[in-house]
Amino acid sequence: MPRFMVMILEKEVEERALAPTATRALVEGHSAYEGRLRAVSAYLDGEQLRPSSEGRRVSSRDGQPRVDAGPFADRALSGYYVLEAEGLDAAVLAALRRLPTRQREVIALRVFLDLDTQATAEVLGIAPGTVTAHLSRAATALRREPALRGLVVPSRADTTHDGGQQ
Repeated sequence: MPRFMVMILEKEVEERALAPTATRALVEGHSAYEGRLRAVSAYLDGEQLRPSSEGRRVSSRDGQPRVDAGPFADRALSGYYVLEAEGLDAAVLAALRRLPTRQREVIALRVFLDLDTQATAEVLGIAPGTVTAHLSRAATALRREPALRGLVVPSRADTTHDGGQQ
């Protein structure tokens, strides 16, 4: 059966600046997602990695290898899941990739990690109303994807995980 890696990318600088409640919510979201993966027997492995400040990045410049020490200002690999499945729905993945970055981030936190609106806003450093707007725009865009016709795409009510608060 094919294996897939889901990479968790974080900005260490932003992560350090999170309020303790947002950090807790982020960790709990990852744990809940891992639990759902284990429940459907798709989960093979996963791990949280050391902070990027302790890591190195290998790149190439002008044909020469270059090793940079962390921390890194841009997103760095902070963890991963290894999944085993017959296949991932290419149409869904392609549609998600076409969304703007911020909409994909909101979908990942709200839908896949099951964070509430407030925790998502804190993690992303945006207002809760902005989270709701991005989620709504993403759902609308996904509903319009021809390849996704017939699939259930969550409405705003379906994606409310915090007692009705959008």
